[in-house]
Amino acid sequence: MQISIKDATLNDLNEVNSILRISKSYWAYNKEFIDIFMENFGITPEYLENHIIKLFYIDGRLAGFYNFEINADNLFELANFFLHPDFIGKGIGKVLWDSCCQTAIEKGKYEFILWSDPNAESFYLKMGCEKIGVRQSPMMPDRYPTILKFKIKQ
Repeated sequence: MQISIKDATLNDLNEVNSILRISKSYWAYNKEFIDIFMENFGITPEYLENHIIKLFYIDGRLAGFYNFEINADNLFELANFFLHPDFIGKGIGKVLWDSCCQTAIEKGKYEFILWSDPNAESFYLKMGCEKIGVRQSPMMPDRYPTILKFKIKQ
């Protein structure tokens, strides 16, 4: 298995959003939910110009992507972490996670927060994240996904 990582460019935008849609759809959300999700959280050219998105390839195929940002509370946050469903359950998520943590270290950060989809929370807990709170969903007022914190061991 050959792994490569590169920074996304505007030429990658359609493929990134395709992975985003397919990955989110894996959790059996209905089309209306996915369309609203993509409207609110799809990667735009403006977002890509202001954030470094790391593309994660397995044997030349885009398997996933991630990126960090400084959030409104001035905290280092894993803003996106998506894996194509073809790679779920094969240990690739852990490899992507390790790459993500290496990127954080390269930025001088040894902890970060993330906002988890309820369906992915068990993965993040398995990686060593701890629950620190909840946040109201901007899409579903009665839904409160978990906020997690991860500390990289030094």
